[in-house]
Amino acid sequence: MRVWPWLAVGIGIGWLTAPRRGSSVRAHIRQKAWHWTRLAIRYAGRRGRDWRNRLAGTAVELRRATRPEPAVAPVTLAARVRSRLGRQFYLGQVEITADGGVIHLSGRMPSDGERERLIAAVRAVEGVHEVTAEHLRAA
Repeated sequence: MRVWPWLAVGIGIGWLTAPRRGSSVRAHIRQKAWHWTRLAIRYAGRRGRDWRNRLAGTAVELRRATRPEPAVAPVTLAARVRSRLGRQFYLGQVEITADGGVIHLSGRMPSDGERERLIAAVRAVEGVHEVTAEHLRAA
């Protein structure tokens, strides 16, 4: 049987229980234990908030995916489309009207490429179900 490990244990116990030096060592150990406890609590709180927010976001996405889309007034939908497209296109010669979820485009665009980009951008607007552009011509 080896004596060195037991000797080390005995020295450690004597060091911790010594009346003068032992009290400062015990205080240091106690401070470190509280420090690591506070860090663990802080980390657990962050992780808890993170998971709570992730679950709340997932719940909102599931609710949005399962609920039917609310009906939007035609005037509101046309204004929404104009607002989104006004940042990307010059709509001076384009008339936008809405009927239910259907957007009707008429007027003139500078080129066929611009016309196709405009139609794709209109389809991407929330609330638009269909786009008709028979009367939208390229200049």
